[in-house]
Amino acid sequence: MNEYDRENLEFLLNADEETLADWYDTVDVDDHEYASELLAQYSEELAIKSSIYNVEEMVTKLTPDADECIRKFTLGKKQ
Repeated sequence: MNEYDRENLEFLLNADEETLADWYDTVDVDDHEYASELLAQYSEELAIKSSIYNVEEMVTKLTPDADECIRKFTLGKKQ
């Protein structure tokens, strides 16, 4: 997604209901499809970021004593 797309996405996400309704009534089907594609791409980005966060959180929860285990094999020096 380029800067132009990001600006359009920001408009779609931040416009009030009346502004969106006016926009929707003044543009053509291609613009509606473009807006849908932008929102779908953004949804995918959020899903990816969420899954990365969830993996990091899960690793942290599953390995609370990781620092202590690592210290045993590194002579107490933190890597």
